[in-house]
Amino acid sequence: MGFKLKAAPMQVTGKEEVYDVIVVGGGPAGLTAALYSARYELKPVVIAKLVGGYMTEAPVVDDYPGLPDTPGEELV
Repeated sequence: MGFKLKAAPMQVTGKEEVYDVIVVGGGPAGLTAALYSARYELKPVVIAKLVGGYMTEAPVVDDYPGLPDTPGEELV
């Protein structure tokens, strides 16, 4: 059981892919949804502009349980 994150530019190849789960958003919740989908042997695809979502741009996140005053990029 594993999780690999690979970013790929969108391109038209003429090849059709079939996914079990489509996750819209690459923030912490979206990546968690993809992770748990893969753990249950489903094939997820994440559609996002930015891996890590906008949390990567947060200078400090002070309301994440157990990790106060942590930079967003470090959390992701």
